[in-house]
Amino acid sequence: MLRELVPDAAGREVFTCGPAPYMDDVRGLLAELGCDPQRCHQESFVLDTSGGVVAGDAPAPDVPASDEGVGDGDAAGTATHTVTLTRSGREVPCAAGQTILAAAAQAGLSLPSSCAEGVCGTCKSQLLTGSVDMRHGGGIRPREIAADKVLLCCSTPLEDCVIEA
Repeated sequence: MLRELVPDAAGREVFTCGPAPYMDDVRGLLAELGCDPQRCHQESFVLDTSGGVVAGDAPAPDVPASDEGVGDGDAAGTATHTVTLTRSGREVPCAAGQTILAAAAQAGLSLPSSCAEGVCGTCKSQLLTGSVDMRHGGGIRPREIAADKVLLCCSTPLEDCVIEA
């Protein structure tokens, strides 16, 4: 189909940007079309996930919090929190270290998403109650974080949460 849409693709300068699996697929398609690799350019991002942003009203993850509101699990960080998604009315268990987007997918829910790395903002949602540790790559503005917006792809719950999604 691409050959029909862009019959002169082999002679074009091509620029791609996106998640690694997408760029791998594009690179393969361009090779099939006979594109010169010297004319195919990629831009990729390496995300620094060493620091997180805490959204909501709970203390940061390294600050001891009370046990109130913590789901099943032990004090060693294996707690499972419940994430309530208001649009579907579903309650989804979210294991320690698991993102809300991954937990929703595991529960069979399909939520809007794209990069899954906190860059694009497609999964941006409103945090209604609770708090999360959000390790994003720039897909959300400080004023949105202050207004309790979160990126589901890079947010792990610190307690039970309600999300408008």
